[in-house]
Order: sequence, then C-alpha cells, then structure tokens
Amino acid sequence: AVSRVWRILFNCLWTLLWIVLWPLNVFAFFRMQRYCLQWMFRTEHIGWNPLSFSMKKFIDISPSVVCHGRAQEDEIVKSMFAEVVTESQFNWIKRPHSALQWNFDDYPVMIREWVRVQNPRILGQVPKCVRDFFRYFYLLAPVTYHFFIVLVTAVNFTCLTGYGYAKRDDKGTHFYVPKCHMLEQARKDYPEVQAERICTHLCKIFSEETMRSVGITIAFEPNHSDGSCAVRGQPSRASCCCDNALLEW
Repeated sequence: AVSRVWRILFNCLWTLLWIVLWPLNVFAFFRMQRYCLQWMFRTEHIGWNPLSFSMKKFIDISPSVVCHGRAQEDEIVKSMFAEVVTESQFNWIKRPHSALQWNFDDYPVMIREWVRVQNPRILGQVPKCVRDFFRYFYLLAPVTYHFFIVLVTAVNFTCLTGYGYAKRDDKGTHFYVPKCHMLEQARKDYPEVQAERICTHLCKIFSEETMRSVGITIAFEPNHSDGSCAVRGQPSRASCCCDNALLEW
C-alpha cells in the first residue's frame, strides 16, 4: 500500500513538473545535460554552446557514431587497441571501425575498460566510500533501492529517454519510458540496424557500465517493437554470444 501511494504521488508531482517545465527543459536544461555528458567523457569538438545540443547533435557527435560513413576510426576503438588490448590481454577482441560493431559480450568489456582508462570528469572522482554505499544499499534494501533508481533515472536520464513514470510489474517498481526519444531520433537519422545499436550500445550498455563504475546497479530494458524502455534497479541481463564476430553494416 505504501509503495502504491508513493508511486501515485511521485507520478502526479513528476508529471505536473514535466508539463510546467517542458519549454525550459526542451530548449535549455536537457541540452545542457547532454552537453555535460559529452564534456564529462572528453568528447572532441563539442563546441562552446550547450544550447545547440539537440538529441540529433548529441547522437551525431558521439565517438562511435561520428565515424559512421567516414574513413576515420572510432576514438574508443583506437584508445582500446592503443592502451588495453594486447597479445596477452583481451586478445580475442576483434578490431572494428566503430565500437557499435562489437557484440553484446565484447562491448560491455571494452566500455568498462574504456571508462577506467578515460577516467571521466566528475564520475572519475567519486570516492570509494560513496561507491561502496551504493553497493551495500542495493544489497541490503532492494525494495527502497528500486525507488532510488526511479529518482536517479528521472533526474539524470530523461534528457535522453524523454518522459517516463514509476510503474510496477512482477519484477518490481521501475521507471517506465513509453517512447524513448533517443531511439526515435536514431531511427529518423540512421538505418534500423545502426539505430538499434545506438539504443543497445550507446545508451543501454554504456549507461549501465558508467553507473556501475560509481557503484550503482542499473539495467535498461529497451523494447524495439514499441519503442519503450524499462529502467530497473537490478543487474543487467547477461547475454551469450557464440563468437566474437563484428556486426557488418
């Protein structure tokens, strides 16, 4: 009963806030958040104007996307093969043109290493005690942790996903996005295969591994059939790939 009251109260207040602040969010705040994300991960050539960061620009200049259709190699791939992949370490990883070509096993491994090497601004300075707190929070109070993830997603990820709300199903309370803005934009500008990889790799796996680096357990569950997404406070589902073949496009 308490959980249901909390969800109703949160959804009412959140929806009201979303409607009232919609113009400010769309034309200013969300654009500044997207700019800050690229700044934190030291993306090249992001410019000086945060207000120019529409969803289209955010996707287009992301390292693994900007090389699409161009001769230049992905900066993430170059970094990994210069500093991480050696004959004795991760030697099964194949070298793609874009990191989005890695499969669902290799990409998380490489992004985890890339985040470690890149040491993102702000995220890289989170103290160990804070990371440990999040891990213990997840283990000791899983129900409350689900509500925490709803709040984290609402504040930090709606600049990418668009509107969502707290919802409960047989897996527990989660943040539900009826129509993901990032996937919708990717489908407008890129072929379906690349658009789905932007969703699963650039958004889902990248976000999961980044949050994992600061101790937060989170799982994005996109549904490409209807464009929805569920964000949960639990480990991401494991995948199993029979080989390390790269996606051809």
